[in-house]
Amino acid sequence: MAAKKLKPINKWPIASCRNMNAVRPVSLDLKNTLRWIAVLPAAIGAYLGIQVVVAIGNSFSGYPESLINVWCQLINSIAGPYLFVLVGAKTAPFYKFITAVVLTVLFSLANGVLLTLVLHRSDSFRRRCGGLLPRLSSD
Repeated sequence: MAAKKLKPINKWPIASCRNMNAVRPVSLDLKNTLRWIAVLPAAIGAYLGIQVVVAIGNSFSGYPESLINVWCQLINSIAGPYLFVLVGAKTAPFYKFITAVVLTVLFSLANGVLLTLVLHRSDSFRRRCGGLLPRLSSD
């Protein structure tokens, strides 16, 4: 007896790197264009929103302030980037994985730039390094 051929459940085949354009046709209608424009603002809004939610939530706890500060920083350092990438990728109309990778790289680059600026402008850090880092400004 011949085996029955099963019909695919999904309308779209499984995506791979080679047939990414063949999987989902790109349509540039107004809805998709606005969603692409909203990717970065939605990601930034999610990042800032979780910062506010955690700060408000921790202000109602009865723990010592030093413990609350550590707890806030721990939650924000995990939940902030996670929601930045998640909400930004979910906002994108298609190519969500590639969008998530791009948002991850953008977030990492922004943190690297901020860390570099802080370290170069910090006198105490420069003294600990023995003056190996040059000053970026004269103030």
